[in-house]
Amino acid sequence: MAREPYLVLRDFRVWFEKRRGFLAALRKANPEYVRAVDGVDLDVGRGEIFCLVGESGCGKTTTGKGILRLVPPTGGDVFVGVPKNVLDDYEAAKAGRGSADLETIRRQHSLSWKEDRPWTVPHFVLLGIVVAVAGLIATALPAFVSASVFHLPFTTGWSYIGYGLVVGLLVAYFGSIPPTRPTPRTTTVLGGLAVLLFNLSTYLGLVFSGYVDAAGLYQSQVWGDQTVAMLGGTLFAFVVAVLVGRVLIWNRLREEGLEGIKIQGLRQKLQIIFQDPYESLNPKHSVYDIVAEPLIVNGLSRNRAETEARVEEALADAGLRPPRDFLFRYPHELSGGQRQRVSIAGALVLDPEFLVADEPVSMLDVSIRTEILELLLELREKKGLTYLFITHDLSLAWVLADRIGVMYLGKIVEEGPTRELIKNPRHPYTKALVSVVPVPDPDRRRKRIILKGERPDPSDIPPGCRFHPRCPVAFERCGWTAEEVVVELKDLAAGTPEEGLFAGLHADSPLAFTMPASPPDAEAAIRRIIEGKAEEFRGLKAIQSIERVDGGIRISLHEFTEPELKGIAPDVKVSCHLFP
Repeated sequence: MAREPYLVLRDFRVWFEKRRGFLAALRKANPEYVRAVDGVDLDVGRGEIFCLVGESGCGKTTTGKGILRLVPPTGGDVFVGVPKNVLDDYEAAKAGRGSADLETIRRQHSLSWKEDRPWTVPHFVLLGIVVAVAGLIATALPAFVSASVFHLPFTTGWSYIGYGLVVGLLVAYFGSIPPTRPTPRTTTVLGGLAVLLFNLSTYLGLVFSGYVDAAGLYQSQVWGDQTVAMLGGTLFAFVVAVLVGRVLIWNRLREEGLEGIKIQGLRQKLQIIFQDPYESLNPKHSVYDIVAEPLIVNGLSRNRAETEARVEEALADAGLRPPRDFLFRYPHELSGGQRQRVSIAGALVLDPEFLVADEPVSMLDVSIRTEILELLLELREKKGLTYLFITHDLSLAWVLADRIGVMYLGKIVEEGPTRELIKNPRHPYTKALVSVVPVPDPDRRRKRIILKGERPDPSDIPPGCRFHPRCPVAFERCGWTAEEVVVELKDLAAGTPEEGLFAGLHADSPLAFTMPASPPDAEAAIRRIIEGKAEEFRGLKAIQSIERVDGGIRISLHEFTEPELKGIAPDVKVSCHLFP
């Protein structure tokens, strides 16, 4: 039975820009990225446990953190609790159907949507107008107040206050326009501090500047009426900067959809349980401080008694009973299982709807694992929680998950119901993972599939199918390049009479390489190697044609495309060229 969708990812990406030296940055304009998550489509139903499995470094944890915006998403869309009709309009707009506007839907509902408006001429014109008006107000209004209220002349001290107000207004305005993205609180504080620091320095300068009168006594220039005027003007400037900053920022955030307005509320619904319960807990904080911190940060408790009551409830839900026995302990005074329960309590205290469980039992003993897993299942039934459970252990996913997604190098390569995926894996990578799961029956033997080589670098992902360099059943359409085939041919020829023959092989393009000035028997030697070694070295299957060109040999490869995640059976999706 299909569940109502709660979390929906579409083309979700998290890329990290690689560090470059100064000279390297000057030589190369386009930055290089580590493509940790590279286009993930995912649907998690309400109340479902969806498991992401795969090798270390495949992007599972980054996916979970990206959903919660603990790392900034680079692209794609994240929908949380969005009505199905909105999702249907979104899919139709992406396909070019329907009347709904794609950008409007993304702005209003996508958690990862970002406004992308560069500086334009109207921006600079508007900035100039604001600066001029701010300068006029900052100069004229304090002068008017000092003359009409305090009956003081417009002195140098008041002009400094006006300049301070200009600084505050500029800071507030700069924080409200693209491409900056500070929060209203940050911009308010910056504007206020700019005013206060500017006027404080001016005030101290006037205090310590004075003159010696005829009697030889030091006279300060600022004490008296000017002191009152300056302090009053400073307060006025601060209040105006705060108000203007808040108005400008709030108007800007109203245009930025979820990123600006609803992100704080969604953070209360979306929580995470980290992998290592000791490293994720502050050793200097007590259990009470750790669990109460989310309530204090989000302003959800009115007094100490209410905070303690909610902390005790969260600890009891996490299995720490009686909770008062644990309130004032520190992490080093707890066992591994108890620390993990504290971490779970910290996630539960805000009454979330969705939990990212990042390998929450991988650091625990086997006996404690069972207790924690039973607790997570109990919490789902009790609180209606939805889980994205991250693990590299398929046997654990078999016990816990409703559905499984197998991830490799930033993409999901197979997805389906747990029983169907484990019993009948289709993608070669999934088959390899399932084959090495330990079987408790000593009399049962299973053929293990050991993948060759190492996982490729996420900053240099192979073209075509990203699994093809390690795939035991790869063939011509999987994405081989000329460089890969040249390396395989030279490795095969090492220590044989053909070693010198293949020394001149070099790639001319991604899909072609040549052997210049080759002897007449070179073509036959290449065909002989292809026939004898193609099953062992799968890249040889990519060779499409061998032809003579200008006394040499030109070898062309089959064209390739990257496979997409496609349905091949009810509720099952696979990303592989083996399936049409």
